[in-house]
Amino acid sequence: LEWYWKIHGVGWLASRILDMGILQITVVMARLARLLRLLRFKAFADLNEMVLGVCRGLRVLLWAVVLLGLFIFVLGLFIRSTMGDVDKFDNDYFHGFRSLPWAMFTLFRCFTDGCAADNGTPLQLHLAEAIGWRFVMLYVFVFLFVTVGIFNLIMANFVDYVAVANRRR
Repeated sequence: LEWYWKIHGVGWLASRILDMGILQITVVMARLARLLRLLRFKAFADLNEMVLGVCRGLRVLLWAVVLLGLFIFVLGLFIRSTMGDVDKFDNDYFHGFRSLPWAMFTLFRCFTDGCAADNGTPLQLHLAEAIGWRFVMLYVFVFLFVTVGIFNLIMANFVDYVAVANRRR
């Protein structure tokens, strides 16, 4: 009979936690609804158009993320297959390329945030010293291809899709 009360207590606790979670979600949704009602005023017309444009362009944005992810995946595979085992290098600068997921994350950082080694020094310089001028030429080409080509293509498609969706409306 004692185990019955333990199960009852656990069930009661679980239902209370679920109830609190639903209450928190309801409060957040009510606050969001109040904020969305503000978008009806004329003063927020531009903000309303921007929010609607982002919502309409989410599908294009999703495919842009997929395109960038595929390119980073293929480039990560290329780097892992050409570099081989990173332990053959006599320094710790190449830990970002020790596996495919780490290579992809390092590439993503190099395209968006800044390409730095673990100690904060520029990773491009360490790779250029270890691999040579072939890396420098390849890095410049790939960096320009991604930043000027893919990022601008993503932005142009997003802006075009949002403009067409706004014209239809």
